[in-house]
Amino acid sequence: MKKIILKRLIFFIILFTACTFIGVTAEGQSEDKGILVIANNSVAKKPVNTDEIRKIFLGEKTRWDDGSRINFATSNNEELMENFLKMYLNKTPAQYRTFWKKKVFTGEGKAPKSFRTDKELIDFVASTEGAIGYIHSGNVVDGVIILTVTTN
Repeated sequence: MKKIILKRLIFFIILFTACTFIGVTAEGQSEDKGILVIANNSVAKKPVNTDEIRKIFLGEKTRWDDGSRINFATSNNEELMENFLKMYLNKTPAQYRTFWKKKVFTGEGKAPKSFRTDKELIDFVASTEGAIGYIHSGNVVDGVIILTVTTN
């Protein structure tokens, strides 16, 4: 009886360890490779760091280094938005929406434009000076630049 319990315990420990490893690996891959940060061609192509991305999408940084206005846009795709917010802002989509509702209600800011599809977001960024947004990686991105995002 003790041998059976011990074998089952070892089995569950191995199973738990394997599932944890697989989950961490899959999560890391989707975060690193699933998102492209894009900008209008008017934006000076340089690496931006994660802190700059956070400040831009929270409305704290409103001007590029050359003084031009930042126009940022978000995706309505729940999975893409969730991955982006988790990676750069440490927020859920619900927290992010609530954050912007409060800023709009108090007159402290204007909510970002939001788009249903990557194509709509790419078109907006391509046609709007100073624009920045994020899309799924693997898209054809004509008319915009892909920004390299570095860690702080």
